[in-house]
Amino acid sequence: MPDLPKERILRSKPFQNTGLDYAGPFEVKNSSGEIVKVWIEIFSCMATRFTHLELVPSLSAKSCIQAMRRFISEYGKPNYFISDNGTQYKLTCKVIQEIEQKTEKAKIHWHFIPSLSPWFGGLYEAMKEPPSPSKVETDWQESYKKLEGKYLTLEEKLNSVENDLLKEKIEKEAIELTEKEKSKEELNNEIERHKNDLIRIRTEFCTPKKEREDKGSNQKSKQTSALKVLAKSS
Repeated sequence: MPDLPKERILRSKPFQNTGLDYAGPFEVKNSSGEIVKVWIEIFSCMATRFTHLELVPSLSAKSCIQAMRRFISEYGKPNYFISDNGTQYKLTCKVIQEIEQKTEKAKIHWHFIPSLSPWFGGLYEAMKEPPSPSKVETDWQESYKKLEGKYLTLEEKLNSVENDLLKEKIEKEAIELTEKEKSKEELNNEIERHKNDLIRIRTEFCTPKKEREDKGSNQKSKQTSALKVLAKSS
């Protein structure tokens, strides 16, 4: 048996290396009351096993790109995707490559598994079992919005084990911080941390715009005062 790929074993940010797949179809009612089919697009982190679910109305490349935009807006742009050879993934990969050539930004490496070889995608194939009628109590003829809400709940349940581990890590770090001798000023400067700060590591903290502008105006006034003093002394 070959070794696991490096994306599975090396330390990385959540969803930096992601497996993609679909589950479904499922039947729901649209706004007109007609029964239509929908699918679940699964984003599975290869290192942490975190799972993100997106409800999509079709298997088209357009729906795939829209789901991917929502995913990237929440977790940031990954470095690596792995998926099967679905036509929607092929076209999405082509669109991303064209965008990357024009923007000259860091590229997303997309790896396609061999055709008719689902065992190559065992990581995300294993996540296809939970999104099923036996796991979510519904008659599968509910509205699109209701079904989307149920899968948001299911996503939380899938990530519950990982969230518990993150909670333990944060609590441990909090104990270590309190044990260290710090001045009152240093304690006040500590940024409150939540488990989402570890999942969405790309989050950056900054001061509000007004505060930055106030600091800038204060700096300018100090410089102006200094120039006036120099002018009088000369």
